[in-house]
Amino acid sequence: MQSRSFSTASRFQPAASNRAVRYHPNRVPILITSHEQGRRIQITPCSSNHTAMEIISQSHIAILTCFQSARCHPHRFIYCLAGRLFFSAAPLPFGGTRKNPGYAEFEGTTPDELLSFIISSAYKLYWNARGRAGLDIIVEVVNLILDWHRQGLKDELDELLLKGMKKSGHIEWFGAAAVPRHLANVFETNVEVACIYFTPGRPRIR
Repeated sequence: MQSRSFSTASRFQPAASNRAVRYHPNRVPILITSHEQGRRIQITPCSSNHTAMEIISQSHIAILTCFQSARCHPHRFIYCLAGRLFFSAAPLPFGGTRKNPGYAEFEGTTPDELLSFIISSAYKLYWNARGRAGLDIIVEVVNLILDWHRQGLKDELDELLLKGMKKSGHIEWFGAAAVPRHLANVFETNVEVACIYFTPGRPRIR
């Protein structure tokens, strides 16, 4: 299998200032964390002493840890995440009007910058007391993508991946597109696929 070259969590530098976060009185300090041995993510309360950089960095690490728990390149799942979040009817900060959705503000050129944009945009909205719907949908979609992968839903994830690459501006929007080789699906050894088994009828002995 092709070797994976991606930025490790320790090298990640999120686009946020290293400052203390000023929380709205009704906002609880929260953090995206991994659980179930790095197979899923959740939102948990955290210390109010965390800086914005620490919160975004640790949330990035949690999501990347879950993506790295699979055999696929983690960038595959980052694009799948964007493919599921980037549409006009999605909640802010990703959705919006058809002509000016929130995701159109993304100008990065790498998958790591894409994940950073997704996380930091949702947190900024939360810190400005405009709700946590952006954070909630990130958690929901990350867990959904990992579930689909373990169920062997390759085609569905391939479609999301290409959609995410197009909407993030990393491939041309029009024309045919193929999944890059390093982002191709790699099935897990124990694929959790729901199957229906049919037992052929036995011929009668007369």
